[in-house]
Parts: sequence; C-alpha cells; structure tokens
Amino acid sequence: MQQRQTAFAERVKSMVDRVGSQRELARRIGVSGPTIIGWLAGSTPYESTFRKISEKTGVSLEWLRDGRGDDETELARMNAAASDNSPRAILKRARETAALSLTQLAHRIGREAGYLRALEDGSARISEATVELLCRELPALDKEALMSGSDQPALVREDGSEGTYGATPNLILPAGTKARYLPLLSWAQAGALGAGHVDDAYDYTGVLAFDVSDRKAFALEIRGDSMSPGINEGDRVIVCPGWEPRAGDTVVARTVDGDVYCKVLQRRVGEKFVLISENPKHGPIELSRDEVAWIYPVGQVTKIFRRD
Repeated sequence: MQQRQTAFAERVKSMVDRVGSQRELARRIGVSGPTIIGWLAGSTPYESTFRKISEKTGVSLEWLRDGRGDDETELARMNAAASDNSPRAILKRARETAALSLTQLAHRIGREAGYLRALEDGSARISEATVELLCRELPALDKEALMSGSDQPALVREDGSEGTYGATPNLILPAGTKARYLPLLSWAQAGALGAGHVDDAYDYTGVLAFDVSDRKAFALEIRGDSMSPGINEGDRVIVCPGWEPRAGDTVVARTVDGDVYCKVLQRRVGEKFVLISENPKHGPIELSRDEVAWIYPVGQVTKIFRRD
C-alpha cells in the first residue's frame, strides 16, 4: 500500500511542476491547498476523487491511480486540457478571475446557482441575454468567444454539411475560400418559430457555410413545399441579418406574432411587403410594416438529399 501512495505522490509532484505551483493545481482540480500538500505527503484520495482529478486535468485514471502509461504523454494531456477554449471553460475561468462563487455570480445576474453550475458543467444551454448579463459582471468574459462554440460531443455528417457549431470544418478548400459552421436555430415555415435569433438557446448543431462574413448569420431548417423545387422541406438556409434585403431576394421573414416565412421578397408597396412562393400552389403574402419583426436575406441553401 505504501508503494502506491509514494508513486501517487510522485505523480502529483510532476503535475505540480508542470502547472507551476501547488496553488494552480489545486485551482484546476477544485480542491484546497492543504489537500495537495496531503497528497504530496503520501495520503491517497478516494476513488471518486481520483476520477475527479482525471476529469479536471485530462490525465488518464489508470496513470493517475496506478501509474500505468507514459508520464510525459499524460502530462501533455494535462496541458491540452488546460488550454480548453470551450464555452464552459471560458465562463469558469472568467468567474474565477473575478473571484466570484457560483452563488455570488447567480445573485448578481438574477439566475439560479444550479443553472450556472450546469453551464460550467456543459450540461445546459445559454441565451444571448444571459451571455450579456454575464459579460456585464465578468470583465474577462468575451461575448463572441462564449457564443462561438459548443460543449456537446462532435456532430459530423459524412458529407461535412453539418458539424458541431464552433468547430473547424475538416475540409480541403480552394485557395481563398473560408468555411465555418453556423448555428441551426429552428424551423422556418408558415407557423411559429420555436427559437428566435434575439434571445434563445443556441443548439450544438452547426450547418456548413462558405464565405459568409456576417458574424450574426445563422441557419434554419425549412418545412413545407412553398419554395419547391428550389428549396425543399428539410433543406437548410443560411440567413444573414447583416445584409439588406432587396426585391427578388429569397428571404426569411418573421412577424411580431412569431410566424415565420421563407419566401421571395417580390416588392414593397407603400407600407406593405409582398412575399411570393416558388411553388404556384401557394399564393402571395402581404405583410404591413407593423406586422414585420424582421426580414433577413438568405445567403446560401444547403440541400438535403433523400432517397425515396
């Protein structure tokens, strides 16, 4: 038993040396300084603590607990974990930099501490309004960084048309072409849109888009056949809030009542917008300026091919 304790103490020392101090290692794991001192002196954690150390540092449980594996490889894993730039890691680092507990931060922004804990665990989604509240209280927090990634497992379609929002597409692209995954928010149809762009949770699903400079661009999935055969049910459209809609553009329009339409902006007549469908079975729609919450152009369409 003493041999295992001594070996564990040596591994703790190597971890301390790698991160620079006992205090830093304690911070990364979420334990007190005296706990680290105790481990260096030969005490052995419970099994649950071994697992916690493994999860927090990135080293394998087998190496940590039993010394199996290569020391340098495991310490390299710990360095990789320390450079975690996922939204939950960014949020946690900003909170710790501000020296605030979850309870203190929750009180300041008017949220539940349990919800903030879930955000830092990567098990809850976040709204743009909550991000803005957090940025107000945490000077080290960057809004774009917090909203530009996902803590969910990687999601990849074989054709590359979808991936985890925030991930870098694994594609070979022509020179000068840029690609990124945009957040898939909800359905666009002649009905209620379940998630709006202003203040709703971003999902982890991302839709591939090419050379879209609009930083607020997002993707919507189409339901219905009003735009067939050009845009069919299940296809994804890339919506660009930063672009000015013009007559003849395919657009997504949302009413103040929450109805959403993917149509062609035919013209604007006085205080009315006239939207038409590609499918002749569907007649035009007229909306007054007061009825329209927003109209954004569609920049690209991602076709979803299905086998009959």
